[in-house]
Amino acid sequence: MVPLAVAPAPAFAANTCNFPSQATPPSRFIKSYSNCSDCRTEAYKRSQNILGFRYYCTYNPSNNLNDLHQYLG
Repeated sequence: MVPLAVAPAPAFAANTCNFPSQATPPSRFIKSYSNCSDCRTEAYKRSQNILGFRYYCTYNPSNNLNDLHQYLG
């Protein structure tokens, strides 16, 4: 019997939303998400509900997660 060749599974691409990989100062970190769509949805909801603050997401390549930030400027 000939062994089957198995290709490695592709790595999960957490940055499918094409977020920037650096936060914009002055900002503070809020929470990490494994799904970029969840981060984007939460940023939108918080930006709509909390007047005077803007929320946005970045991609952190060191841990393959998407980080929610609050812009303080």
